[in-house]
Amino acid sequence: MFRQSKFIRVHSLRLFLILCAVGLTLGGLAYNRIQETTRAQNVTAPSDGPANPGVPVPHETGNAAAGRDVFRFETFGNEGFWTDAVRLPKGVKKAKLTPVQALKAGLSVDVDALDSVTKQAVAAELKTDLSPKMAPLLNDPKTTMKLLEANAVIGMVAKDSNGDGQINLAKGDKVGASCALCHTITDKSVFNLPNGGSIGSRLDGRASHNINLGAI
Repeated sequence: MFRQSKFIRVHSLRLFLILCAVGLTLGGLAYNRIQETTRAQNVTAPSDGPANPGVPVPHETGNAAAGRDVFRFETFGNEGFWTDAVRLPKGVKKAKLTPVQALKAGLSVDVDALDSVTKQAVAAELKTDLSPKMAPLLNDPKTTMKLLEANAVIGMVAKDSNGDGQINLAKGDKVGASCALCHTITDKSVFNLPNGGSIGSRLDGRASHNINLGAI
């Protein structure tokens, strides 16, 4: 009788432990399933942007023409350096720098800045051997000054510094440098000097690889 009772207690204990193990296992599986379901529900679906884009801001394109003029002609006040310190206009005059020499130094000329008479004269001389005899205009230092005053030398900007309404370097006006000096070339539609400058319409934003700033 005693042995039978002992057997029943041991058997019951074993059954209890087995049931506990099964319960823990099922509970763990259920808990993991709940966790996976929760994570899946919390995953945010991909989207193209925020749900609330806010107040739309119109795209501003700016003033392209004004920006182009700044790039071509704005010196940011450096004409004081180029004229008063470097003395570029006086140097051009004293060295008797000709347009042909300026082209050899890598400077370029904006043909659209020339008046019709000068444009025709230059075009005629460019068809020659560019010798002083055959191309007197392009070998005259005075022509260089006129090109500067007409803002036809790309990147070298003449300013009406004395405020008299006209540009005359001999009467105190000044010359500065703009971004275009190093970052504008021409389309070479009128003339191109190998390893030097060119004459034509402006092409902004292109590097001027042939410019010799040391020589200038």
